[in-house]
Amino acid sequence: MPAYEEIYRIGRANSGQIQNYGDPNLIQAKTVSYELGYDHSIFEDYLIQLAAFYNDVTDQQAYTQYISNTVGYFRTNSNSYADTRGLELTLKKTRGNWFRGFINYTYQVNTSGAFGRKVIYEDRGEQKLYDQTTSNFYQDRPVPQPRANATITAFTPPDYGIIFGDWSANILGTWRAGEYLTYNPKNAFGLENNIQVADYMNFDLRINKTFNIEPFEIMFFMEIRNLFNNKMLSGASFYDSFDQSFYFESLHLPSSNGYDNIVGDDRVGDYREYDVEFQPIEQVGKN
Repeated sequence: MPAYEEIYRIGRANSGQIQNYGDPNLIQAKTVSYELGYDHSIFEDYLIQLAAFYNDVTDQQAYTQYISNTVGYFRTNSNSYADTRGLELTLKKTRGNWFRGFINYTYQVNTSGAFGRKVIYEDRGEQKLYDQTTSNFYQDRPVPQPRANATITAFTPPDYGIIFGDWSANILGTWRAGEYLTYNPKNAFGLENNIQVADYMNFDLRINKTFNIEPFEIMFFMEIRNLFNNKMLSGASFYDSFDQSFYFESLHLPSSNGYDNIVGDDRVGDYREYDVEFQPIEQVGKN
């Protein structure tokens, strides 16, 4: 079902002018999903799972902008579509007195696009120019972002005594390949997905121990998030757009005709370690 506010909302600016409005006749988005899998047991305690999946989504919520000399507003529509496809491989240890867990790797690709006009002008000349140059009908085909998750839980048997028995430690790890961005301050034609964000990696640790002291059971629990103190860039850290531009210009990025950065293998999210002395590098020319 479409969101309630996207059906009946009428948004206004402080001046009272309409900025956006919904559509009570929005079509419900439709998802068709397929999955084909194979499971195989190994040595009774291990399970391998292989799955291929595909999701097709039509009539997704989108917006059309209307522009004239006097007014401008957005109207909700159902002109968007998307599909998701990929492979998933999982190895599980389902039983064991000392440890259990699983490792999962997923290779996934998302594609999205739209039908209809994204912008409608009252001026016919502007509309014709927009229709001739718009890329709204192009499919968005981002570079795949593989990801992996793993969790391992280690136990000690309850009969190891009050102190050493019945301990449980769980490590949860997550890795995701960095997404690709388009960085093109020189407006080079046809440039897309030319730089990559640093890979995301994180580990969390949970430890618990239950003490059976009749007639009570007392549990000791500890959780450590970001166990190895990994640093990850947040867009909220930039003071303003100039601060973000200065950071991008400081990176030694792969060679591209879209920018003049010093060539290197940096990714968005890389930074100088705290124990590394600052060494200014200023580009004075380009061959």
